[in-house]
Amino acid sequence: MMRKALLLATAVALTTLASCGGGGGGGSADTSSNLTSPSTTESTESTNRTVNGVVEASIVANAKVCLSNSELGFNYCTTTNENGEFTAQIPVELNQVNVSVETASGVKIGEATVVIPEDGNLVITPTVLADGSQTLGKVLKAVIHLFGGDPELAKNQITLSDLEVVDENGQPISNIEEAVKQGKKLKVSLGNLTCTINPLSFSLSCEGNSSLSVDLSGVELNYEEESQIVKPEITKVEVPVAPSTTKKWTIAVYMGADNDLEPFADADVEEIKQALSTLPENIEVVILYDGSTKEDGIYYSEDGRLKFWPVGGEFSTGNPETLRSFLKTVKEKFPAENYALIFWGHGDGWRSSPLHIPADSRFVAFDYDGGIDAQTALATWELVKELKNSGMHFGVVGFDACLMGMAEVIYPVLKYGNADWVVASELPEPGRGWNYADWLSHINDTTTAEEMAKTIVDSFKETYGSTTGMDFTLGAFSKTGMENLIKAVNTGIEWVFDQYYYKLENWSWRANALDLKTGAGEKDLPALGYADMIGIAKALANADNQLRKAVDWANNVINTYNQEVEAGNIYVAVIGSHDWSGISALFPREEDATNNALYYGNGYDYFASCNPETFVEQATVTYSDGHEELTDFPNNFCNPFRTTYYWDDSYGVYTRDSDWTDLVAVYSSAVDNSQEPVVIVGTVSQ
Repeated sequence: MMRKALLLATAVALTTLASCGGGGGGGSADTSSNLTSPSTTESTESTNRTVNGVVEASIVANAKVCLSNSELGFNYCTTTNENGEFTAQIPVELNQVNVSVETASGVKIGEATVVIPEDGNLVITPTVLADGSQTLGKVLKAVIHLFGGDPELAKNQITLSDLEVVDENGQPISNIEEAVKQGKKLKVSLGNLTCTINPLSFSLSCEGNSSLSVDLSGVELNYEEESQIVKPEITKVEVPVAPSTTKKWTIAVYMGADNDLEPFADADVEEIKQALSTLPENIEVVILYDGSTKEDGIYYSEDGRLKFWPVGGEFSTGNPETLRSFLKTVKEKFPAENYALIFWGHGDGWRSSPLHIPADSRFVAFDYDGGIDAQTALATWELVKELKNSGMHFGVVGFDACLMGMAEVIYPVLKYGNADWVVASELPEPGRGWNYADWLSHINDTTTAEEMAKTIVDSFKETYGSTTGMDFTLGAFSKTGMENLIKAVNTGIEWVFDQYYYKLENWSWRANALDLKTGAGEKDLPALGYADMIGIAKALANADNQLRKAVDWANNVINTYNQEVEAGNIYVAVIGSHDWSGISALFPREEDATNNALYYGNGYDYFASCNPETFVEQATVTYSDGHEELTDFPNNFCNPFRTTYYWDDSYGVYTRDSDWTDLVAVYSSAVDNSQEPVVIVGTVSQ
């Protein structure tokens, strides 16, 4: 989904801009900071073009405006005239510039990167200078009016003067935008008035021969148009608040809504606001919000309200650095005895392979910034690595997203991600997702991780229990329950699917397994190759009673699952007409070769024959003696239950501690050094 330039409602008509060349007409040029290169000081139609600009917060005169582009070594400064206008000559090849607005003495109010329109008209507003943040733009508008001697923010035309701005400790501030993003209080003296702007409370107050108080959240930003902003990508999550006292719970939501889910994200934020009235004071809620049309930032609860701190840029939830920084901020600023972490957004299960990072490793927190073709998302290994290295222990890790209830996701998060419980859906979720107002209303300071996980499941069932025409699931899975289940799966699996697989004369048993093609209820849902894990065992158990060992394996898996459900270690809500277990696994149908090729990339349709010699790919392998070798690998999508050959299922990699240790080291090396990952000894027959 393409992000659109921010356009505000029409309220103030723009002054008609004269088209003048040579740097004249729009204001007097500050030649001391101009380049001496002919390409920037001489107006020649073949090398330069004219930019006509205006600075508005109302009309702002005597503002120093600088345009620059470091790649071309271009820098040009000028001053706005009485109508807030300026004119500049820029190289014709420039399509975007960095623009800054300063006072004559060099106090920078703000800067941003903007796209040069075809007509050459730049409209610079406080929102533009705040990198698209309307919230911070209101603060910068107040600063500009103070520089113009207008603390009431009432004048339609102001002239910037040279006033000193200091912080609450009396230290001079030279960069207003940077100070605001850090939450610093700004003090300006206006004759007999001393005015203070507090960005954290979005307030302006003045004391002296008179007093004044302005709620900046109510300041209007009405401009006919603004220049298109190139928002910086933000991976460092900062909230300029003092660390809170240690709470009983901190519930952190990693909200990836830079896509078509933004309306549902906004609805869930409102639900959380509603729930805060019932939450005890020692329960904190923190949300990283990455929106599509709305500004990104951090929500955090304080005094029963949900406050918002804008980031002044663009979060990328698909970048693991963003998750890493978010967890660090949660740990340092919102400490708690217990943490719940919820991944909110689009989910796609788990199809990752170390041989195909990052193209085939997407799974959750899709970020469409830059268009759907430029989407990013977190891979399972990235997420688990960040949880593991965070130094935090998670009572609950939840996925308010589609298709995340896979053994390949649940088990590694529990075993290696420092989590006690995972909550996830085997099937697509409704767009509305979890009912936050409901399940949060049941949380108090005595709630355990198990109780929270099961409360979310109960709330989901209550919310969607009467739905017809479509199946839904949501399950809560404990570390104990999944360890026992995976142990049962691994017991004898080598014989069942390595020795027995090629002897199977009738493939029909796999077609009888409940999967997302037959039971999800969405006619347009592609065949992802995800099958209900217990459904696989049930189909095999009923396939052929003469294959006793395979049947015994299947029945052991089924019985173990039932025992863990009865013990409360696995807790699943099923809505619909099919017998879902709440856990899926990657096990493509043989007949779905063409569809699966769309997901796994060119060449992966060869798994239909299930002949490991049919298709191979190469990767560098580091062997146990330290030497590296370019090695052929069979198609690892033939059958995910095979363990003789390298494949990307939790049963073949994540359940083996020695392999996981090596795998983390390899992934870490690949990420830190931008190297291609290598494959681990132990998963390949040598």
